[in-house]
Amino acid sequence: MLRGDVAEFTCLAGTMVQEVYRTHPDIRDACDASIGGSAAHVESDIADAMKRYHTPRAMDMPRASRCTRKPCCRAAFILAKAKGNAAVVEASIDHPASLC
Repeated sequence: MLRGDVAEFTCLAGTMVQEVYRTHPDIRDACDASIGGSAAHVESDIADAMKRYHTPRAMDMPRASRCTRKPCCRAAFILAKAKGNAAVVEASIDHPASLC
């Protein structure tokens, strides 16, 4: 995910939906499906980690995935471009709540 030039760091669906959500409903819906599919993968990863590490606490999986994946990565990609390096993206992967 962090390979290549900072300019290549992007969330294509997030960028597209920001620009066309009112004018192109088919693209908006496709972006929503893409973002939702990504969140579903994160939900599964969180559930697997909780099972593996015997985490007893119940968690709102959809909320956790929304907080940890898209908003944090997107914010980190924007900050990486502003700073000109990937360090902020690496930090957000290590500690996603830092950007939520």
